[in-house]
Amino acid sequence: MPLTDPNKQPDMLEKTVIHELIQNSLTIAELMGMEVDTPENGAYTPISNCSWFAGQVWNYATDENLVFEQQFDGKAHADDWGMDFLANVTSIADPGMVAESLAAPKIAGNRA
Repeated sequence: MPLTDPNKQPDMLEKTVIHELIQNSLTIAELMGMEVDTPENGAYTPISNCSWFAGQVWNYATDENLVFEQQFDGKAHADDWGMDFLANVTSIADPGMVAESLAAPKIAGNRA
């Protein structure tokens, strides 16, 4: 997909949104108590997974609203799973949601 905005070319994405996503993923990993071998690459976690990363980059680069998350009631699981941070999690990125969003037909005047 061609990106016509010069501020959203791959090299600029690396310096802006991707850098921010890497930092956010490291914070998420820290909250989850996970160790990260290569922090310069960010952290792959159940929350900051490839769908989370790709969905956010896609939406930033294209100014679209690709749905890449599904609702998740973290409060319902925080105590059971012994992960206090989950109480603040309301959605989880999901590859199935990305696939459904990309597969949805787009009719002129109706962005389904």
